Amino acid sequence: MAWLQDAWLKLKAETALNEMTVMHLIENTDPCRIRLLWPRLKHEADTRASLEEALSSLKAVRSFSINPVTGSVTVYYALSALDPASLPGLMLKKARERYLAQGH
Repeated sequence: MAWLQDAWLKLKAETALNEMTVMHLIENTDPCRIRLLWPRLKHEADTRASLEEALSSLKAVRSFSINPVTGSVTVYYALSALDPASLPGLMLKKARERYLAQGH
């Protein structure tokens, strides 16, 4: 059943990513930085709490801030510590691809 839980988490992550807008992505510094707008963060305290818990558990994340007024989250992370095969690594890859496709 672990595969089912993994599939469910991946689906939830992809759904969340589709609702987000990548505002900034800076990868040429250490730590790297990404800023995302996610409208749910304005109105859903449980979503903010879940995101905070998830980000706090990642070794690659150095720090983050969630702003419920703007519905944004800024994450500072070590790119070298991020497993590209992990769910956070896959999400970052998709966010990066979307950001670059916007002409940034």
